Amino acid sequence: VLRGSVERPSAVNGSALPATVLRHRVFEAFRSLLAGLASERPVVLAIDDLQWADGDSRALLTHLLDGAGIPGLLFLATARTSAAAAQGFGLPGLQVLPVGELPPDDATALAYALLGRRAKEGAVRALLSESSGHPLFLDELARRLADGRGDVGVRLEDAL
Repeated sequence: VLRGSVERPSAVNGSALPATVLRHRVFEAFRSLLAGLASERPVVLAIDDLQWADGDSRALLTHLLDGAGIPGLLFLATARTSAAAAQGFGLPGLQVLPVGELPPDDATALAYALLGRRAKEGAVRALLSESSGHPLFLDELARRLADGRGDVGVRLEDAL
């Protein structure tokens, strides 16, 4: 439960606030919201496809992650591989963990877990071959097979 009041920050003494001041206040309000939530229980802020973040979004994330951080907050993001991703998108304190294709034994175990232990060996081999061991692609192909929208010859391009 969050306590407090919300003020309208658009004007002080009848004069409009500069955009930079408003932006800072919004960033601080969001930081306070997350800190309040995180003081009650752990919070995960998850962002998919971080490579599409614009300048304002990156500025907000920098504000949230810079300095002492927020105790109890875990920031988790996914991004496609690029030079920017390797640098952590310029965000402070990020640890970049590349996710690539799985080793063959792990990919096989995942394929059986997704398809079921009774899966036909031919279906598993087809998934492994088409996905090149990439866990996301294995999952998409297995879903297509499980939903009856594909057969052993299902192509990754069709599944995606």
